[in-house]
Amino acid sequence: MGDASGESTIANDLTTGRAIVELEEGDFFKTSGCKPWTHSGD
Repeated sequence: MGDASGESTIANDLTTGRAIVELEEGDFFKTSGCKPWTHSGD
């Protein structure tokens, strides 16, 4: 997770199971090689 410019990486964690990501307005999130993400509705 980082900013939209791609110049700042906030987290780069690898997981083999379920993952939870919390984003705030303005956060940029990109994944590759993953199943589709879903919104939790919270």
